[in-house]
Amino acid sequence: HESRYIIYFPQASKDELMEMKAKQEAQEEASRVLEEKSVDAVLCGEQQPESDHFIKQKDTWTGYDYESHWREGAGTFSYQMLNETGNSKYVYINYLDVDKLRACAVYIGGKKIGEIKSNAEGSTPLTTVVFEIPTSSQIFKDTRVEIKAIDNLWMPKIVEVRLLKEKL
Repeated sequence: HESRYIIYFPQASKDELMEMKAKQEAQEEASRVLEEKSVDAVLCGEQQPESDHFIKQKDTWTGYDYESHWREGAGTFSYQMLNETGNSKYVYINYLDVDKLRACAVYIGGKKIGEIKSNAEGSTPLTTVVFEIPTSSQIFKDTRVEIKAIDNLWMPKIVEVRLLKEKL
C-alpha cells in the first residue's frame, strides 16, 4: 500500500500495428537463426550465465543501459565456453557502441583473434562483430574466451559472447 503505479498502453493505427508486428517477427526470426547457429552463449552482466561459465575478471563491472545488461572496465574478463562437439568456428560479440574512445582485444585459448574499437559512431546502440577462431583452437571442448581492455582505454560495454558453428 502507499505505492503508486503507472501503466502505459501503446497506441497505434492499423498500419502502425502491422509494421510493429512485422518488426517483431523479423526480430524473432533473427533470434531463432542465431540460436540455431550457436554452440554456447553468455549474457554478460547477468549473474547466473556468468557464474555458469566460470567468469574470471579483474577491474571490470556490470550495469544496465539500452535494455541490455553489460560488462565493461579497464581490465580483463573471461568465460569458459563449452564446445562439446568441437565445431565452433566463430566468436560472436555483441556490444553497446555508445561511448567514445573504447578498445579491447579478444583472445581464445590465449591467442589474440581480433580487436574491437568503439567510438559511438554506429547507427544503432547494439553492434555485433564476429571473429574467426583459428583452426588450432577449434578442437578444444572447453575454450576460454577473454576480453582485455587495450591502449589504456576502457573496453566497450560487452553485452553477449557466443561461440558459433556457422557465420551469420
